[in-house]
Amino acid sequence: MAFKTLLIYNLVLLVGLKLTNSTFAGNDQEEEFCRGSSEGLTFSGPNDDARYKKLKQRYENCTYVDGNLEIKFLEQNNISYDLSFLSKIEEVSGYVLIASVIADHVPLTSLKIIRGNELFHYKDNRYSLFVALNYRGNEGLKELWFTSLSEITQGDVYFHNNKFLCHHNTILWKDIKFNPDYKVIFMSTNTSTSPADKKCKECSPECYQEKTKNRHCWGSGPDKCQKLIRELCHPGCDAGCFGPNINDCCHSQCAGGCVGPRSTDCVACKNFKNEGTCVNECPKPKVYNRFTMVQENNPDGKYAYRSLCVKHCPDYMLVDEQNALCVRVCPKDYYPVNNTCSPCQGPCPKLCSGLKPHEFLTSENIDMFQNCTVIDGNLKIVQTTFDGDTYKNLAGLKRAQLDVFKTVREITGYLMVQGGNTAEMPDLSFLSNLQIIHGRELDMHTGTGFGVLSILRELDLSSLRKVHAGNIVIVSPNICYIKPNMFKNIVSNPSKQRVFFNTKDPEQCKKDGQVCHQSCSDEGCWGKGANKCLNCRSFKIDNSSNICIDNCNQIPMLYDAGNKLCKFCHEECLESCSGEGPANCTKCKHVAIKGLDNSITCLTECPEMFYSDENNICLPCHANCAEGCTGPSDIVGKGGCNTCELGIEFKNQNGDSMFRCMANNESQKCPHNYFIQYVSSETSSLLQGSSACFICDEMCDGCHLGGNVNCIKCKYVKQDGACRRSCMNMFYPDGNKECQQCHEECRGGCHGPSQIECNACNNFKVYLDKESWNGQKENCTDADYICRPFNCTHTCPPELPFTEKDQALEGEGTTVCVDESHPIVARRLTQKRNDDKRKEQEKTSIIVGSTVGGVVLLAGALVLFGYCWCQRAKAQEKTAMLTAKMTGYDDEQPLTPTNAKPDMSSIRLIKQSELRRGGIIGSGAFGTVYKGFWIPQDENVKIPVAIKVLSDSTSPSQNKELLEEARVMASVEHPCCIRILAVCMTAQMMLITQLMPLGCLLDYVRKHKENIGSKVLLNWCTQIAKGMSYLEERGIVHRDLAARNVLVQSPGQIKITDFGLAKLLDINEDEYHAAGGKMPIKWLALECIQQRIFTHKSDVWSFGVTVWELFTYGQRPYENVRARDVPDLLEKGERLPQPSICTIDVYMIMIKCWMLDADSRPSFYELTEEFAKMARDPGRYLVISGDVLKKIPDDSNMPSEIELITPDTSNKPMAEGDKLMRLPSHSYDKNDLARSLSVAVDGPEEVIEADDYLQPTPRASVEIPTTPVSSKTPLLPYAAASPSQQSIPLKEVRAPARREKRYAHLESAAKAREQRAQDPSRNRGDSVNSRYSSDPVKVIHTDETDTGQKRPLRNGSAGKVNIPNYYTKHTPDFNKMQLPLDEDDYLQPKSSKPRAYADLIDGQDYLNDSSGSVFMDDYTEHNGHPGLNFQNPEYFDDPNFNVLQKPIPNKGYYNDLSGVNGENDEHEPLVLSEEMKPETTV
Repeated sequence: MAFKTLLIYNLVLLVGLKLTNSTFAGNDQEEEFCRGSSEGLTFSGPNDDARYKKLKQRYENCTYVDGNLEIKFLEQNNISYDLSFLSKIEEVSGYVLIASVIADHVPLTSLKIIRGNELFHYKDNRYSLFVALNYRGNEGLKELWFTSLSEITQGDVYFHNNKFLCHHNTILWKDIKFNPDYKVIFMSTNTSTSPADKKCKECSPECYQEKTKNRHCWGSGPDKCQKLIRELCHPGCDAGCFGPNINDCCHSQCAGGCVGPRSTDCVACKNFKNEGTCVNECPKPKVYNRFTMVQENNPDGKYAYRSLCVKHCPDYMLVDEQNALCVRVCPKDYYPVNNTCSPCQGPCPKLCSGLKPHEFLTSENIDMFQNCTVIDGNLKIVQTTFDGDTYKNLAGLKRAQLDVFKTVREITGYLMVQGGNTAEMPDLSFLSNLQIIHGRELDMHTGTGFGVLSILRELDLSSLRKVHAGNIVIVSPNICYIKPNMFKNIVSNPSKQRVFFNTKDPEQCKKDGQVCHQSCSDEGCWGKGANKCLNCRSFKIDNSSNICIDNCNQIPMLYDAGNKLCKFCHEECLESCSGEGPANCTKCKHVAIKGLDNSITCLTECPEMFYSDENNICLPCHANCAEGCTGPSDIVGKGGCNTCELGIEFKNQNGDSMFRCMANNESQKCPHNYFIQYVSSETSSLLQGSSACFICDEMCDGCHLGGNVNCIKCKYVKQDGACRRSCMNMFYPDGNKECQQCHEECRGGCHGPSQIECNACNNFKVYLDKESWNGQKENCTDADYICRPFNCTHTCPPELPFTEKDQALEGEGTTVCVDESHPIVARRLTQKRNDDKRKEQEKTSIIVGSTVGGVVLLAGALVLFGYCWCQRAKAQEKTAMLTAKMTGYDDEQPLTPTNAKPDMSSIRLIKQSELRRGGIIGSGAFGTVYKGFWIPQDENVKIPVAIKVLSDSTSPSQNKELLEEARVMASVEHPCCIRILAVCMTAQMMLITQLMPLGCLLDYVRKHKENIGSKVLLNWCTQIAKGMSYLEERGIVHRDLAARNVLVQSPGQIKITDFGLAKLLDINEDEYHAAGGKMPIKWLALECIQQRIFTHKSDVWSFGVTVWELFTYGQRPYENVRARDVPDLLEKGERLPQPSICTIDVYMIMIKCWMLDADSRPSFYELTEEFAKMARDPGRYLVISGDVLKKIPDDSNMPSEIELITPDTSNKPMAEGDKLMRLPSHSYDKNDLARSLSVAVDGPEEVIEADDYLQPTPRASVEIPTTPVSSKTPLLPYAAASPSQQSIPLKEVRAPARREKRYAHLESAAKAREQRAQDPSRNRGDSVNSRYSSDPVKVIHTDETDTGQKRPLRNGSAGKVNIPNYYTKHTPDFNKMQLPLDEDDYLQPKSSKPRAYADLIDGQDYLNDSSGSVFMDDYTEHNGHPGLNFQNPEYFDDPNFNVLQKPIPNKGYYNDLSGVNGENDEHEPLVLSEEMKPETTV
């Protein structure tokens, strides 16, 4: 049982003395222990008042002093101290010291016995009562009120210089002293001859004793008389008496007198006091039960403590259960465990002697504590410990040397730290394993059990659990972490132990960050850190550790033991348990045994008479088994008994001998037809040496040994002294079952002695009646002997001339004598007559059979031919129907128009030669994703892209899946969704999409979590909701929405990607049923997991999980839950927890997304509105520490994604707008692409992003005439088709507002702005199919639906388009490559070499209907030479380069535009240099 506090330990119920009319009488009362002191004549405390308060605190309400009673140095002038709180003390185990006490009296009126177990040393003598120097001036101690003192067991009595003390000389000390050899000494005290004697009053007349003829008293007054217990007794009474007669003697166990003859009438006990009864020894906690012959717990058992028998030892003492004692030190080969002496397992932990009260730790004695577990004594550290002692030539200790105390777990005395500083000793971590300070010895000056008077930063006593005795004093100006109630549960007796601390101001500690970890409870901690908690806020693992956890189920093999404590399951448990011990295991490691109440207890192995079944449950053996078993059977062997007292043999199915155990009542007695015999090792190794009942021989009917010759009686017959189943051949059994010889005419045996009793005959058999020839006769019951009697003869008689084999008996080969009436003979005679007739019938049968067989074969052939003909006709009919359907001539199916608008989205197919691959971004099962360039043919631009390439080993289904992904992405056009740029249909199919430089949103959030504020998070949520709302309008179910599938283009712009699982629903479809494949279960709604049904509402569920990922900064949903357990968790109503930064408003939106009823979830339109509203007031909905200071890092010194792939050839300073936005690039860099691409990074092509390529910004408001879809549309604003056409004057062009992308620090943007001002026609206007648009959400065309509402036309839809009519020739200044910047430093995407941007429309023709190329004017304008396109970088290295200086070989290149002039020669790949080969060829 666990001890609670020292107060409970010290309250021992003692039965009071049974009183008569004597003045010793009193009621039964509880005695309270208090610890004495051993300070001697030394000062303790700063002044008299402090010493008085300390004395009163120690001994108030005390009845039993464990140690010495020291009353001293209470001598302040003009104060008479009230010592009445000492009046309850009844017994002192040590000595009583009264020195320098200025009081009228010392009222120890209840003190009965001074045992003197410890004596006071003074001038080589030892005293049990020492009274000295109790006066000062004209004041002093006058009387000792020891009116109940009846015995001083050992030690002398000494009185010295008590000037005003009276009546002590009237005491009959020999009546009090137990041993007459002890002396009473009076030195310079107030005796009867001193002058001061006149001041002492005489004893009261009631104190007169007739036997001594004197008065004996402790003070004036009739109630202060001495009570004599020995002087008045009969000489035969050794232990005192309660009357003068011989029959009035006290019991032998009494001490200090008695009030009656019984052991319960003693004033005090000679040996031990047990509940008011004096006994020779205390009752043992365990007693021997002579009936059960086992040791059992004694409910009345006690431990011996001093002269008392106590139920529990005081907390500062150790329990010696072996000897039932309360001890200070465990006996040999035992060591303390939880205040109990336990036997050592191997060598005992080391017990070291501690320091004495006047000693302290030095370099001289520190080695004695090496490897100590228990310090038996004190540990005191002072400043000299570190400074050293030059007088004693002792060096100071270093902090590292104190690590010798790392092994110390207990200190039996006190711990005092009075020196050191933060440099020498910043904390007490060298005592981090100290668990208990017993305080069996306290500091003599302060009564401290644990004291710190040093400059420490923290205590760091993380293992300290109890200070059993003494005060706790902590004075250190630098210590934090100490709280008022911190030591409430550490002290054992709060009413006796005081806690005082003077530490650093708590507010200053909080400012300095010196506060307890959040996992610690409010009680305080030992230092900074989660492993230094005094107690855990939630749960703690066992008492021996400082590990705090949220709940006990977090770690296997733990259970909730209450009081926020998780304890380890029993070692026999497997996986988990519900409580302490092997009876609370949920599953057993080895075996389990069931109780009568079906409770399970886990065991290492089954008990002796139990066995383990297939479920490892111990079941009882069969009642007949002995020495255990391995199964329920009573058969000896596997699955049955190990052995038995008496076995009985039986045969198994294979005829092998086995043994079954017999019941106890059948022991030593074998049943009939068995004989008893000892079992040898050859017979059975399990029963070897035991007796067993063996089966008699099968021929016996009872036996006395084995074999057929030891039968008591034969079961069948007996022949030649042995029992047999039957007689031998030619013998028959007679009436006594003895075998006799058969007749000589018999063969094969007989059943009698005559020739008519043979079984068969040697020669001929003659049946006695003809019916026996056929073996047929009415009422025949025995065919062998009774119904067919025959006679054996040597020859046949004349009346039976024929012989035949005997047919009556099967297998009988005997010849029978018969006549012509025998059936066989009669058949032979008629056989010949029937031969001819039988042959004729056989011929007829052959003819008929042949005819029928031919007819059947012919019919089968006809049926097979008809079946084949029908199948052929059906096949021809199906072929005709299929042909009709394919050619459109099948009008059988009715039309079912859906009124759905045709999806006119387009996918651009490009050649592999237009791609330049860079480094690998990622890879997976489908293939690899590369970063690189897309250089559109005949356009002077380079576009950074991501190239998704299927691997060589992909299956046709994966190609199909990639095309399906391309189809879905082709129909998506929204600022918040990734756009597909093109598809390359090579052997390895490629998808070309925008390149997102900052990677996925999940990694981005994790990387920048310290810089992301509420505004950015809510903006991202709004953008995701907008993108998903757009997909919902387009009928697209994403199916895999997660933070990993959202890419970051810039900190302010994200895009939804990964449409590999997306499905485009038909117009009449509301849901999609998936056939199979892997699914991201933790992001899916319950209907997706269970029924594989995907809708827009299931995407709303995934949106809620994605938002949760953002608000937790990239945590994994259901991180500690296996995927297969998620459906059960969702059905039970569990959801992801509320993120710490979310308010309830945000979390409730997430909860609505996770409703099991899909119709109850919000739409993406509603989510967009909600998050847009919250984004306008972010601080109201997301609470983030330091939100206003959070900012995504600028990376101002990091080049942008465009700069990384475009060299800076300008020496001009950076534009002013450079510092406003620099997006960090994490996807690709200039050096990587330069090494991997065949196009030089400093070539003439302009590097632009995909958004600007697809959506160029218009700068001139030009009226574009409408043209039918079939008209030929120009690729670019270009030179007029004829010289007569006019150019638009520059002054007439006005620049409308435009949406442009900021490119920050690109110096070339300024040049481009100048070019744009010079030639406004260089912009790319809005195209017919909205591929190029100044606004990604701009609606170019609308048409009327059936409902009258307007909606945007899908890409490529029919309608009127605006075509620019005016074109302006480029100025020669455009040969210089400059990117234009506007006044706000926004880059306008523009080519440094003007080229046409092709808009793909429904028609295949272009507006310029000329036989030449649409590029011819551009080619011929440069000095009449063919124009070089952007894939010839060497042409643009020098603006002044003369084409004529370099002859053009007469070969075509795949990137040469000469093909537009009709050249059809075989093209070869362009080689930039001899060392560099092109990466891709066509």
